[in-house]
Amino acid sequence: MDSELQRCITNYRPLFVYFLTPLPLLELMPTLRDEARKQIQDLRDRPREQVDIFLKELLECGEKGIYRSFLDALNKSEDQRWIHDFMIGNLSNELTDKFIYHIENAEAFKKLFDIILPQLNVIDARTLVTVLRPWLSKGENDDLNEKCKSLGSTFALPYIISSALRKKPTWIKELYKHTKEANYSNEVEGKLAKALADYFIFDENKENAEKEEAMDSIECNFLQPSTSSGYFELHGFINKHKNDAENSTPNEQQMELDHEEQNAQEDCEDLDQMSLDSDEIVDDMIDIGSGKKQLCYPFKNYELRGYQHELANLAKRGKNVIICAPPGAGKTLVAANIIQNYYETCGNEETKRKVLFFTPTIVLAQQQNDRFKEYLPSKYITDYRCGNGDNASLLGVKDLDVVVLTPKLLLNELNSDDKQKFVYKLNEFGMLIYDECHHCRGGHPYNNLMRKYFGLQNDLDKLPQIIGLTATLGIGKAKTKDAALQEMKQLCANLNAVAGVVTVRDSQNKKEMEKHIANPDESRLPMNMERGDPFFKEVTALMKNIEQVMKHFAEEPISQAPDYKHDDFDKNMFKRWCVETKNELTLSESSHSRDARSCIEYLEVCGDALDVYYICRPEAALKTFMGETLDTQKQDTPIETFLFQHHSDAMDKLKKLCDDPRCANPNLAKIKNCILKKFAEVPNSRIMLMTQMKIYAYALKDWMNEDDKLKVFQPEVFTGKQPSRDIRGLTPQAQQAIMKSFKSGQHKILISTPHAAGEGIDVADCNLVINYNFLQNESLTVQIKGRVRKRGGEMVHISSDRVERRDRLNFYKTHLMNECTDMLANFVQENQASYREELISLNKLDMKQFQLEVLKKLKEAQVQKRNDEFLLQCAKCKEFACSSYDLGLVDNQHRINITPEFRQKYEIKEHPRKDKRLMGRDWRKISKVVCKKCGHEWGIEAQYKGAFILPLIKIEGFRITEKATKRPYVVRRWKNAPFVPQEIDISVVLRQLVDDE
Repeated sequence: MDSELQRCITNYRPLFVYFLTPLPLLELMPTLRDEARKQIQDLRDRPREQVDIFLKELLECGEKGIYRSFLDALNKSEDQRWIHDFMIGNLSNELTDKFIYHIENAEAFKKLFDIILPQLNVIDARTLVTVLRPWLSKGENDDLNEKCKSLGSTFALPYIISSALRKKPTWIKELYKHTKEANYSNEVEGKLAKALADYFIFDENKENAEKEEAMDSIECNFLQPSTSSGYFELHGFINKHKNDAENSTPNEQQMELDHEEQNAQEDCEDLDQMSLDSDEIVDDMIDIGSGKKQLCYPFKNYELRGYQHELANLAKRGKNVIICAPPGAGKTLVAANIIQNYYETCGNEETKRKVLFFTPTIVLAQQQNDRFKEYLPSKYITDYRCGNGDNASLLGVKDLDVVVLTPKLLLNELNSDDKQKFVYKLNEFGMLIYDECHHCRGGHPYNNLMRKYFGLQNDLDKLPQIIGLTATLGIGKAKTKDAALQEMKQLCANLNAVAGVVTVRDSQNKKEMEKHIANPDESRLPMNMERGDPFFKEVTALMKNIEQVMKHFAEEPISQAPDYKHDDFDKNMFKRWCVETKNELTLSESSHSRDARSCIEYLEVCGDALDVYYICRPEAALKTFMGETLDTQKQDTPIETFLFQHHSDAMDKLKKLCDDPRCANPNLAKIKNCILKKFAEVPNSRIMLMTQMKIYAYALKDWMNEDDKLKVFQPEVFTGKQPSRDIRGLTPQAQQAIMKSFKSGQHKILISTPHAAGEGIDVADCNLVINYNFLQNESLTVQIKGRVRKRGGEMVHISSDRVERRDRLNFYKTHLMNECTDMLANFVQENQASYREELISLNKLDMKQFQLEVLKKLKEAQVQKRNDEFLLQCAKCKEFACSSYDLGLVDNQHRINITPEFRQKYEIKEHPRKDKRLMGRDWRKISKVVCKKCGHEWGIEAQYKGAFILPLIKIEGFRITEKATKRPYVVRRWKNAPFVPQEIDISVVLRQLVDDE
């Protein structure tokens, strides 16, 4: 192995990870192996993984002179020549300092642009590519222009910024100049140029020369220069090249470099031992070589409180435990202390194994990663891995000490058959910490991961330590102490918590903990559900008419719809009735089943509108009432004409009623009063409004933005990443940007769904949480209450009678859970032997149930593998669509039919979503595929790689009939279908399309 190359990669790894672009270098280094080239090309949109594979190939290829070849390639690559000049010391001291600053803070700059990104949406993506052209290679320029064409401006922007962030940092000045000259505006900051200036230390009132100098340095006001040893190694390595140019002897250079590095590192280690308050900074200048000085910011050594020591003690002795403490007790700090103790006591480097810290959500992983970087000394390298993009792989974790990740990522690695991946085994890690560990039940990824852990128990010496963190153990459906204790013991068994549950039991420590956690005051406001206003009467009158019509012509009896006219409308019960009735009609042979199904579809839309009406404004209910599901409805029968006409007439009346004061939602006034009262008391408040569904959240945001008194607080929506009702979820980048804006005060009101922000999210200034009419369990009740982190905060429940009844049950179950948690802790302490035997028994029971589930799935899969032919008919009109033999499975997820006969059976309708939502990396939704005869939806048309349009079939749009036996099936998901389409290569499909054309 080339020692000079090895030393180069070691010292310049931060530079390569964040700024190197391997693809253009491949053409300039023809001796690299074809296998590595292909891997790098396949990872076109994942630059960090490209870099890992590229550097690995450099080290392993064995070619003589590979280091010189690498430097020559960098020098010939116009957009990466600055990296070459930087490495060989061909830059001024001032410019070198600036570049080192950017390299050391590259991750922070990346996060900064995640925040800025939404404001850049006012810039046309193609224009931005043109602005950045001097920094891009020709291939990158072409790729980004193609993304602009295929994805549109909004979705292309993240790719453009991601590419730009890997370039010479001077591009940011050009971005600022462009926004200044174009006079772009954004809704938050006014002028976009000013917004950019605000994100960087930059005074717009200075002279032009000073402006350019400030933008050249681009020093973020929240960034602190790094004190890690990597900084000094990098600076020293550059100085070595410069000293070479001055003809110093190599031995003298190395001795001087080693001495400088040792002094700098010793200074940092001394500072690491200091105990500082969170706001205290030691201002000290340390020598980093060549007479240069660098401001050093020390590690803040947080001392554990007494109760935190009690929580950490057993885990620090190597025991498998569940640490249970209220929200805000500092469990993450406890975990950091346990990790630090593990590394300080684990012995030599050979016995030291990595720590994995699992979180159930991506946004929580990002938050906890930031916390560990704050809590742990800088010698322990921490990073997170989750989601999509650069962080969606375990590649490169060999350089990390603590990896924060979501469990699915590791499960994917453990289950991978790809030999090119860096596949890890669980016994290669020293400690597994599960945050929010109460999820480790049933089929949750936490539990699936632990099942793999139990499969390694024959190798007891190498099993990692297991630690769970939670505020609530949860009791499931239990309503008695015995049942609740059994639920908790099952959780302990799932996590192999042989040392049991650790809680704060010492009386003095309890008093101390109570002083440091927020215990918000709770109040309840009854929700007004008596809606006898004209809007409500118009919707329910239409529903009643539809029901009467349906009963009149139906040949077979249809079950009575749930009472939608009752004050406490149960949307779930009504929705369930609609689904069950449609399934019955799909199986029915009645000649009127098409008309009956049309009636149900109109009733379903009315029920959705009624549901939104109880929670939000009439405007939001009207938008739902106009229902995009009705866009494809035909008017070919008298009943369909009747339904369309009456729905249109009602829509015209409802539009006029939206501004009628009688139709105003009185519950919104209660929310407004709570918010304004809190801001009057504490102007810098942070308020979270929790509501059940995304559709409510966005409707409530629209209401606030149109209210003069509320819009000044810049309300924003925070949801999970999964779409619902065709409302897109938030990407991890968007989640992180919104949460940072909420913490900083740019958005002072956060409207969230409970599962997105109900667990673990820590906002120190949050002093009011409003729970707006949603059902929850005992664990979520405690978790959401814990979002109030400021002492003296409040929690307000605005609930209907039905939700209030469920809350009272949760109140009882919460007390039962807390009582049983203490009982379990006492039981474990007094009955260690019997407790361990019970854990073994429960674990065997769980594994047996899991095996039965696996066998059931295998049996279902065998049934699906039958080669019998099935006929697909329209679920609404029973028109024959195609045979199961005509379907193909592509990308292991999409079912397609490209036969000419099928194309004659459907027609295309424009999809109402204007943004044409992306579906993974290669697919983009284009339009709806509907039955040509009745308009029932059969699926969508999607564009593959921006070039080919294919129909993707939804199984719920069809009635499935076994050809031989005539047995009909109703299937909502492909995994439950009685057959599996034949898997076909997408390239074969595309070739067939080209040939047909």
